[in-house]
This record gives sequence, structure tokens and C-alpha cells, in this order.
Amino acid sequence: MKRTQLSILAAGAIIAGSVGSANAQTTLVFDRWLPPTHPLVVGVMEPFKEDVERVTEGRVVIEIPDSPLAPSDGQWDAVVDGISDIAIQSLGWHRGRINLPTIINLPFMVPSAEAASGALWNTYAEMFQDAGEFEGMHVLGFVSHAGNQIANGTRPIQSVADFEGLRLRASAGEPTQILELLGAEPVTVPGPQIFETVSAGIVDGILDGMHAPKAFGVIRYVDYVTEIPGSMGGLAFAVFINEAKWNELSEEDREAIMEVAGENLSRRGGREFDEFTASSLAEMESEGAEILPASSEFMSELEASLQPVIDNWIEGAAERDVDGEAAIEFYRSRLSE
Repeated sequence: MKRTQLSILAAGAIIAGSVGSANAQTTLVFDRWLPPTHPLVVGVMEPFKEDVERVTEGRVVIEIPDSPLAPSDGQWDAVVDGISDIAIQSLGWHRGRINLPTIINLPFMVPSAEAASGALWNTYAEMFQDAGEFEGMHVLGFVSHAGNQIANGTRPIQSVADFEGLRLRASAGEPTQILELLGAEPVTVPGPQIFETVSAGIVDGILDGMHAPKAFGVIRYVDYVTEIPGSMGGLAFAVFINEAKWNELSEEDREAIMEVAGENLSRRGGREFDEFTASSLAEMESEGAEILPASSEFMSELEASLQPVIDNWIEGAAERDVDGEAAIEFYRSRLSE
């Protein structure tokens, strides 16, 4: 009788333990260093949180802190150190270590944020993943804004000569190289410092996605916007999770998360950027800014002046055993999908 009771108790303990294990909840911290209305927050972080919690049936929960745990340039290290688990970060902060996804930063490569973001994910999966640039991380997606354009309060930009002496805020990496080649003076500061830099007159304007004037509150300082077809380059943001933390999740949950990550996450983030950019441009125009299309003569000047940026990227790709010209061709072929 005692043996039977002990067997029943043991079986009950095993069942309870199994149920407890099945109901165990994992919380992942996704740091937010951007304003709460920024497209990366509204179009990437918040929907991804909802999707993950839905597809894992609550077994995986994402926590987005109200205040930043690390600055924009410290997101990778924060994930490495366990301060956060997931991050979204511009890859311009990782020059020399992560170069291949910056294919999207090259001039004339971003017809729209959604198309570019989806094409970048597919190019990474097909041609870049084996290069191992994200060692220690599992990549969840890539997002670009709608492409760098020139917005300033000094003069219209209608030729390469018009860049001479202009101080423009730009992200690190290719955007800075582009301005240097055109004769402008790049000022590299994180996105959250755009308002301070522009409003104080430290710069004349920005080379950035045209979401930025609205996102960072500088529309009133913009008098001229020059629109370059295909843009003067995007900005590669990677969404990644600590690989060790990723591997702690069950295979079932990892598969479910990747169904809503990857191309889906990338395109949705890009789509949010496109919509936000359109509203930002409309507000700038309504405030009196001139929206100027680039002439064919100006485009010819830009193509000749900026070819070294493309050549440098191709050389860097070769150092990672990637055929850069083939990668550019593959990327462009995916823009129409």
C-alpha cells in the first residue's frame, strides 16, 4: 500500500514538474534607445514583441524598457554583457567588423525602405550569412530607412559644387564617405542628437532618411530637400539576439519566432519607414520647404563622384570571400519582389 502511494506521489511530482516546465516563461529584454514614435519602435520593436508573444503562446515574452539601457552605439556590447537580450542597431557603428550588410548603404540602392529591407534580408541569407560577421549573435532581421536625401536650411543642392563647405550630419560609414567625396563636411552624431546638433546651428542640415526631420523634431530648420532617385544610400539596421540566449529557447519557439522575423520583420519595418517618410515630407512641404528633384546632369555628377564608395565595398566583400559584384546584382534582383 505504501509503495503504491509513493508511486502515485512520484508520478504526480513528475507530471507537475512537466507542466511547470511546459509553462515556463522566458523574458527577453529589447532595449529602446529611440523616441517612442520612431518608425523602428512603432514598425519593428512593438509589433515584433506582439508577434513573438502570440506565436509562442506566451512562453516567450519581450520586455521593452521605458528608458534606454545603453546608447545607440553601445547596443551590441549591451547584448554581449547581458544588459539586454535583443537590440536594433545601425551597422555604421561596426565598421571593420560588419561590412557586408552595408551593401544597402551604397548610393542609388534604395527605391523604397520596404523593398530594400526585404532585398537585404534575402541577400544576407543567400550570400552573407556564412561570412560569420555576426559571431555570437543570431540575426532576426534587417531594416533600412527610405534612403538618404539632403535636407538643409542654407541653399538648394542642385550640383556637386553646391556641397562645398556644407556641414551635414551623417551616420558613420558610407554616408560620411559620401559627403567627403562631394566636398561637404560630415558631422557624425547619433540619431537622438540630431535635434541638438541642428537647432544649435552646429550643422547646416542632414544627410539622412527623410523620416528624420519629423522623428527628431527639426522640420522648422529645413528649407530645401533634394531628392535623389534610389537615394544616396540607405542605412542598415540589424535586429539581433544574443546567440546563447537564442539557443536556450526551445526549437519549437525558435522556429515560430523566425516565421515572424526574417523577411517579414524586415519588410514590415521598411514599410513603416516608407509611411513615416511620406508624412514627414508632406509636413516639410506644408511648412514651406522646397522639394527639389535631382536633374539628370546632377545624377551623372553623383554617379561619377560616388563610384569609389561602391568600389571600396566590393573590395571589402572580397576580403570576406564574397563576390561583391554578384552580391550587388543579386540584391538588385530582389528589389522588385
